[in-house]
Amino acid sequence: MTLTGHEDVVRSVAYSPDGRLLASGSWDGTVRIWDTRTGEEIMSPLRVTGGCVLSVALSPNGKFVASGGESLVEIWSIETGQAALPPLQGHSNWVRYVAFSPDGTLIASASEDTTVRLWSSENGREVVVMRGHTARVRAVVFSPSGRLLASASKDMTVRLWSIAGEAIGEPLTSLKDEISCLAFSPDGHYLAAGAQSLFEARIWDLRTREPTPTIIRNQDSVQSLAFSLDGTKLASSGYATVRLWDPLSGRELSGSWLVGHSDWVWSIAFSPDGQSLASGSADRTVRIWDIASGHESIAPSQMMHSGSGFSAAVSPNGVFIVSGSGDHSVRV
Repeated sequence: MTLTGHEDVVRSVAYSPDGRLLASGSWDGTVRIWDTRTGEEIMSPLRVTGGCVLSVALSPNGKFVASGGESLVEIWSIETGQAALPPLQGHSNWVRYVAFSPDGTLIASASEDTTVRLWSSENGREVVVMRGHTARVRAVVFSPSGRLLASASKDMTVRLWSIAGEAIGEPLTSLKDEISCLAFSPDGHYLAAGAQSLFEARIWDLRTREPTPTIIRNQDSVQSLAFSLDGTKLASSGYATVRLWDPLSGRELSGSWLVGHSDWVWSIAFSPDGQSLASGSADRTVRIWDIASGHESIAPSQMMHSGSGFSAAVSPNGVFIVSGSGDHSVRV
């Protein structure tokens, strides 16, 4: 399905742990929460204090959504639609990425002020500031165990941190380019990183801290990466497409091009059951893809009418939808 409503670039998408909700954040200054079964918004859009939204994250219990924007981290209750805490202040520049820890007690934020910060999700208190990057930090992710964080920067490094804020070893520097995105494998043994200009992603074995032989070669800048829950697929996004790969061999999976967006795909996320993938794009839409078929459940072009008076019905066997419109057409 295609979820429409944002009035500007959709910069980030994130699933709830049970897969029933999808959050999206946009340059239009809103966070929207969608029901993935119906495609409908479950509440009015959440309008942020800090202008554009660059990143969203849903808490592990599915009750809260966090967003990063113009130097602020903001947190709402999904149950009430109201702010759960006052805006978290401390960054001095745009917050490019936010993430909840697996137990939900911490929120990590990555900023163009070159720092990574940890916050208490209970009271909003700043827990620790991680300094070491020398340029804007594009992404931060928690390991599945929650004991480790990885951050990626324009300074061409990936850094590993303990949740106490201590750097772990030397930076990983196999990609000689601005690092645009990160993803941990579900077992926590591997870390994938995407390059802005090299059009490729590399994977590190964190047990040895060495890069694996795998090289993911995208057709353009790698904007987002995501592992499926079983670890057998790695998704990458670029201009107007999402592609699926075998993370062990780097081989592109058959029929893996998910095509339908008309602009950069900034964010991707697998559903918890691994059967669907959500993507947010500069074309102002969020799309949900069926991984098995490589297609959307309903292609947008099949449902487009230019007139009003829209009516639709589904055939008894569920195979066809017929729609009628004030544009004098009936479409099947």
